[in-house]
Amino acid sequence: MKKWIWVVVVPVLVIALTVVGLLRTTSQAQANSVSKNNFGNHNLNGTYAFSADGVIDAEGGGYVRGMWEVGRFEADGAGNMMNGVEYSSLLSSSDPSVIDQPYSFSGTYQINPDGTAKAHVTVVVNPELTIEKDLWFIIHSVGKDGIANGFVGGHADADLGGPHGNSQTHQGYRMDISK
Repeated sequence: MKKWIWVVVVPVLVIALTVVGLLRTTSQAQANSVSKNNFGNHNLNGTYAFSADGVIDAEGGGYVRGMWEVGRFEADGAGNMMNGVEYSSLLSSSDPSVIDQPYSFSGTYQINPDGTAKAHVTVVVNPELTIEKDLWFIIHSVGKDGIANGFVGGHADADLGGPHGNSQTHQGYRMDISK
């Protein structure tokens, strides 16, 4: 009779424990999968550097002009951009003293669950002149900590005081300022 217990009960216990373990592992894997694919404002947190290039064109075929921008900003993980600084040919002329001038900006961003995002920023050209811009971008890589390591973007709309379009490609990368 003791042999029967070993032959029947022990394998049943092993199978039951295996099934429970598999269910726990599957449940944990699903939870991890959902959290990694559920993007949000929390994914953009820290200091980021960016560069952009593209064209500006007036509606109706007025003119086309190349443009570039480089800069950095801080994101708080809650939808706010602060301490932004950019250098931009968009706001300058051929005068090197104007090109070499940094422009400050701040604003807000919203990251959608699929990683697409939109930001609205206000660039301060001088105390009497500000420019509003909407930027569209996509989070392209996230570290193990859930924080975006980089983003890419496309079209940007800027209110330049007239009928202008602004198409550009921009790249952004998280900066490690702890070193």
